Amino acid sequence: MATTRTKHVVLFPFPGQGHLSSFLAVAGLLRRELPDATVTLVSTPRNVAALRSSAAAESSSIGLHALPFVPADHGLPAGCESTSSLPLHEFFKLFEASSRLFGCVPEPLRSLTHGVPLMGWPLAAEQFYNVKTLEEVWGVCVEVARGNLESSAVDRSKVADLMEKVMGGTVESAAMRRRVAEVQQVLRKAWAEDGGSSLIALHEFLRAMQLR
Repeated sequence: MATTRTKHVVLFPFPGQGHLSSFLAVAGLLRRELPDATVTLVSTPRNVAALRSSAAAESSSIGLHALPFVPADHGLPAGCESTSSLPLHEFFKLFEASSRLFGCVPEPLRSLTHGVPLMGWPLAAEQFYNVKTLEEVWGVCVEVARGNLESSAVDRSKVADLMEKVMGGTVESAAMRRRVAEVQQVLRKAWAEDGGSSLIALHEFLRAMQLR
């Protein structure tokens, strides 16, 4: 007799090989632990095709859904839909594209839960996207430098200026601290023991994985 599935779990991994394979493993665990649920992993067409061909046994009971994705629409070379097919300097375009595709938001850094403004120095991968978002969208961070090249060297005067921007008594630094305080309150509510949204979501996930 066929099992009636009343739940549907949808996973949206970032299009990097490590993310895709890890999420496929999580999807397999969820599928085994929740036999009455449908589990679907969503990605771009090439990534879905690669998952189907490389992990046929694991993915046979997992739904794989390809979202329409044209690399050229995002300034990416033809056929580039994951980090494995991109040079490092093109990664940011893929981060932007995946953000538009999935509506993803970078995970808030732990420092913000303590009301601490950030100074960022992204070196690789998603760090560039995270720092750009924290600085330009959230307004809680300043970027010191980027990358790990000789041209990335920073002298002490620039560091001192940025420290003043974050911790000083200027109007700009005061505005940043106000924004940090606002983000801190949002994070505290999300983790509140009496029903914070993030805490509830985490407990539901752990129950699904039978770890609680």
